[in-house]
This record gives sequence, structure tokens and C-alpha cells, in this order.
Amino acid sequence: MSRYSRQAGASLYVRNISDRVRYEDLKRLFAKHGRIVDITVPLDYYTHPRDAEDAMRYLDRYRLHNRELEIEFARGDRKTPSEMRTREKEGGPPGGGRGGRGGGFGGGRGEYRRRSSRSRSRSRGGGRREKSFSRDRSFSPRHESRQEKSRSRSRKSEIMGLSETDVAKQIQHMIAFIQQEANEKVEEIEAKAEEEFNIEKSRLVSQQRIKIMEYYDKKEKQIELQRKIQHSNLLNQSRLSVLKARDDYIQTLKEEARKQLALLAQDKQKYSTILANLIAQGLFILMESDVQVKCRKQDFELVQSLIPDAVRRYKQEFNNREIKCVIDDKNFLNHDLAGGVELYAQTGKIKVANTIEARLNMIFQQILPEIRRKLFGINEHRKYYD
Repeated sequence: MSRYSRQAGASLYVRNISDRVRYEDLKRLFAKHGRIVDITVPLDYYTHPRDAEDAMRYLDRYRLHNRELEIEFARGDRKTPSEMRTREKEGGPPGGGRGGRGGGFGGGRGEYRRRSSRSRSRSRGGGRREKSFSRDRSFSPRHESRQEKSRSRSRKSEIMGLSETDVAKQIQHMIAFIQQEANEKVEEIEAKAEEEFNIEKSRLVSQQRIKIMEYYDKKEKQIELQRKIQHSNLLNQSRLSVLKARDDYIQTLKEEARKQLALLAQDKQKYSTILANLIAQGLFILMESDVQVKCRKQDFELVQSLIPDAVRRYKQEFNNREIKCVIDDKNFLNHDLAGGVELYAQTGKIKVANTIEARLNMIFQQILPEIRRKLFGINEHRKYYD
């Protein structure tokens, strides 16, 4: 029994403790195997040697905060936590703390390793002889003292003499420890799997969202293009429909004018004047010496009587220039025409159409812009009118 009422072999020495390990971390870890009296980084001890053995057996090489714990039984006596605190208050060197890598419950950091060398001196004669015995940091559990070996044998005898209740309790402790480790591992695996699942899910969702956005952007552009094309086609169709309606109306007016001109043939005096002028104009245009005149069959006699007057006017205009003008008595113009004549020269190679319809078409094309402006107003898209 030690000086602070604990059984031999109930203290554990733990090495390789991380600087991040706290008092609560060690207590929660080692309390799974039995009640702990005190925890002082870096040494710990239990109330019963069996608990200490269980802790050493199952927690040796256990990873805590990315550090692998190294656990062995503490060797030699050490001061109690109260004695260590008293010593610290008196100004002595601290016995524990978080500055090192070793740790324990109730004492300083590896105190048994830091003890100063003890020396014994013996004088013979007038001289002085000193002999020192020391323990340094390279001390190994292999060099155990006889006292520690006897303690180990006593602990083994105690273990061999466990009752069924103690064995069952020990087994329950082992099962609880294994279950807790398994649960922690399961939670760790599930958390990692959940995290990887969320990352992969987010990546796939983002990737598919981008694809969907690109797909619908493309569709939207296609629909917009089709809409513009359809609008342009409808606009062109409407414009063509308007132009066709206007042209039909103009052609209707032209047909009405032709019908009005066809009535001129009923007025013999006025029609005779028009025919005489048309024949003379044809001669002035051709300026040929041999001209043939073609007319409607019903106008044959009237045209034949008007040719001498047209020749006279031509000679007066061109200083009595000789000209031969005859009427074609074999070929006639279409009787549906409103009237007028056609003049040929060079055996039909040169032609002057001076019918009433030809004159109407020529005049109609010349004044068509004015007709459109009168009927439909000024065209805002037209720049020139000449």
C-alpha cells in the first residue's frame, strides 16, 4: 500500500500524450475500466490493480488525438497529488503539467524518471570515497527490482483468484469498451460516408443544373429565332398582301380607263382627229421612206382616208422629204382593241405601236407614282420620287 492509500500496481504511466489532451479526455477514456482516484497529467492510478491492468491491456497503443499512447505500470513510489500541490505552493519544482509527452493520474510527469541521483559515501582512512547510485531516463521495465517482481507475482495471484462476479464484471467492462469503440467507428464511418455522399450529390446536382440551364438556354434561343423568322414571314406576307391589293385596285382603275377610251370610237369626229395624230406621230418616230400602216378592220376606210394628210404633215416638217406610206389591207389589228394603228418599216423589222391601249400603258406607267400618292398617300419608305 502506498503512502496515499492505494494498492501496489494501481498506478499507470502513460507516454506519448498529445498536447491537446485534457483532464476530461483521460478520465473519460480510462474510467471505462474502473473508478479512478485522481488524474494528474502525466501519471494516473486506479483504486484496484485489476482495473489498471485492464486499462493497460486494452488502451496500450490506443490512438488519442492522433497520438499512440504507450502505457506501462509506474515503478517506485511517488508523491500524492496533495503532496505535489503542497510542494508547488512552497516554491518547489512542479511535479506534473501539460508541458511534456508523458501523463498520469495524480502525480507529476514521470516523476520516477526525473529523480536526482542518490549517492552514498563511505570514508576509509584519511581519504574519502564516494559511490553513487542513479536512475536515468533510459531505465527500462526489464531491470525491475526484486520488490517489483514480487508485486507482479502477487498481482497475478490476485487475478487467478478472481471470483465469478469479478470475472463477469471484467468481461462486461471489456464488452462495453469494445462496443463503445465499435459505435465510435460506426459513427465515424457513417459521418464520412454522409459527407462524401453530400459532396458527390452537390457535385452531380450542380453539374446537372448547369446542363439543364444550357439546354433551356439553347431552346430559348431557338424559340426566339423561330419567333423572329415567323414574325418576319408574317410581316412580309402582310406587306405582299397590301401591295397585291393596291396593284389589283390600280389595275381595276386602268381597266376602267380603257373602257372609257373605247367609247371614243363612237364619236367619229374626235376619233378621226386622234387617228390622224397617231399616224403622223408614227411617221415622225420612224423617219423611214417606206412605211406600212396596220389598223382594225372596222377602221380601214377611215385610216386610208387619213394617210394623205399625215404624209403632208410629215413633208412639211422634214422639208418635203419623200415618203411612201401604204395601208396593210391583208393583216388587221384585233377588233377588241379600243383603236389606233401600228406602223412598220424595213419589212416589219421596225415597229411602232400607236394603239390607244399602248398609249394608255405608256402614260399609266409615267404617272403611276402620282396615282399611288393620290390613292394611298406618301410612302414613308420611299426616298426618291423622280
